[in-house]
Amino acid sequence: MHGQKRFAQRGFSLVELLVTLALVGMVTGWAVPAMDRWWQGVRVRSVSNHFIGMLEAMRYRSLSMHRPVTICGSPDGIVCGRDDGQRVIMFLDADADGRVDPGEVVLGHDAFAGGSEFRLVWRSFQNKPYLRWAAGRTDSMNGTFTVCNSAQRNEWLRQVVVNRTGRTRAVVPERAGASVLLAARKACGWS
Repeated sequence: MHGQKRFAQRGFSLVELLVTLALVGMVTGWAVPAMDRWWQGVRVRSVSNHFIGMLEAMRYRSLSMHRPVTICGSPDGIVCGRDDGQRVIMFLDADADGRVDPGEVVLGHDAFAGGSEFRLVWRSFQNKPYLRWAAGRTDSMNGTFTVCNSAQRNEWLRQVVVNRTGRTRAVVPERAGASVLLAARKACGWS
């Protein structure tokens, strides 16, 4: 044994492994809820931006086609009707009555991108269940679409405001002030 080197066994003790596992568990317990909140925020922004893009496309079509374009809520994605906050129809509204009539061209229908987690609430379009653009303007209508979330969390509320010129902007009610937040919560039916 004189010329041989002795190698000590190397490895981790049970205590070292348990401490490491405890640290990994604590970091995971902290990170997972934060990632969930972040992901929900991304989903809300995505849903809001999708809807803004749809509204901007309708405005552009009314400008380029020189015809009235209407968007309305739809329970079935085929006819305008009681808004369930999940589907909309976009169409050329020749007689400007806010309904899809025979002979009117349906430009598209879209299921609200939020699925069952989110719903869309329409407010203040002269108490009409539709929004109509004529030559890119909103036919003297302005109002707010509120994206409500099923978790009823203020930080996930978003609003899409449409002014009379047909331009849209996104609003985060929580950052816009107490009165805007209260109005958004009321629109969603939250206490």
